[in-house]
Amino acid sequence: MAGQAVRSRLPWEDKFREPPLEALLTHYTTKQLAGVVDAARGRLLAHPGVTESLAWQGVPWRWTLVYRCEIDAARAWAYIIPDPARPQIAIPMSVPAVRALPLRRLKKAIRDGIAHARFVAGVYWPCWELTTRGALDDIIDVVQRKHRYLVSQSEALASQA
Repeated sequence: MAGQAVRSRLPWEDKFREPPLEALLTHYTTKQLAGVVDAARGRLLAHPGVTESLAWQGVPWRWTLVYRCEIDAARAWAYIIPDPARPQIAIPMSVPAVRALPLRRLKKAIRDGIAHARFVAGVYWPCWELTTRGALDDIIDVVQRKHRYLVSQSEALASQA
């Protein structure tokens, strides 16, 4: 035991210490990744009624940025997984929300992300890597469509009441 080096954990991996947000975002080795993650955060928060929080999501997501929309406060609207090697964004979508998407008009990477997403308890869990701003634009298009879908569902429920 003596002489063994103690391996320090990345802030993202340490379940028992909630890291400051800056610590999660400073571990990117390139400005491009840091810029794409910052841009994704800004574009998600630009939607009305969206809030950001940091929460432990277990392995493999660990400390994750969770975005909630006041329209659907019961569940998360989107997630940014600040994995040091490959940051990702996940957009959980119900079956009706996926059916409302114009899948044929979406880019192949987006369609494949939805088609091959895990399906758990009636929810698709598409997840994409945040690599470039161009890829982010395509993902944000899905986010905007999901937001519009939630708004339309909320308005439909309000008009029935």
